[in-house]
Amino acid sequence: MNRQTHIIFLAMLFFWGSIVFSEEASKGERRCTRVIDGDTIVLDGDETVRLLAVDTPEMDHPNKTVRFFAAKAKAFTAGLVLDRQVRLEFETERLDEYGRTLAYVFLPAGRLLNAEIIRNGYGHVYSRKVYSRTEEFRILEREARENGVGLWGDPEYNDTRVVPLISWEEAGDHYGETCEVQGTIVASRNTGRVCFLNFHKDRENHFTAVIFARDFDKFPTRPEKYFFNREVRIRGSIRKYRGKPEIVCTSPDQITILR
Repeated sequence: MNRQTHIIFLAMLFFWGSIVFSEEASKGERRCTRVIDGDTIVLDGDETVRLLAVDTPEMDHPNKTVRFFAAKAKAFTAGLVLDRQVRLEFETERLDEYGRTLAYVFLPAGRLLNAEIIRNGYGHVYSRKVYSRTEEFRILEREARENGVGLWGDPEYNDTRVVPLISWEEAGDHYGETCEVQGTIVASRNTGRVCFLNFHKDRENHFTAVIFARDFDKFPTRPEKYFFNREVRIRGSIRKYRGKPEIVCTSPDQITILR
């Protein structure tokens, strides 16, 4: 083999090797080297991955109780993924606003880490955006809540177990009480300063869930469209405003989508 042929041969090996490496990387065959919190991990190569469609308590939350639950969620995630090989799958959006990779993380046995966190009660569905697995995860969260699994089994974390569930028609009988109000959003509007989610088309005289502009960034984009025609449960204190009952929603955790 002459020198020129040898160089061409080496170049071809490098080219095909790069393709194989690229294909393996695209499959997301990686190793988890660190767990930051319940929904964020670090892979070899120092790549930070934010798990798609799931949210866990924050480690740096100012509330000590929330930090306690966050540590439990982190420990659960670490027990499943730390020092293990994983495979990544993506949606259209590959990076979040902080430059972290957004992905579904599959464990060696084929289980989906994102789903396992919710199924075992160590996190809930991310509510600010809708992903392809959002509905699947909502079912898992509802089952975990109802069965008191994981963090939902702690009375301080899952206050839904002691909050009465009522229909939207009954809301006017429970002023000053904290309840879960169930019904379908049949009308909605957003004035730019406040979003109204109505359970009756006559919105001036019937129960309404209210989201003020100061909290818009916590909720899915255009909540008036996101929640429209959805059967939901709204959790909060029922107050009387202009002769009708309403709940002010300051967090997406107050709204559970049933279907």
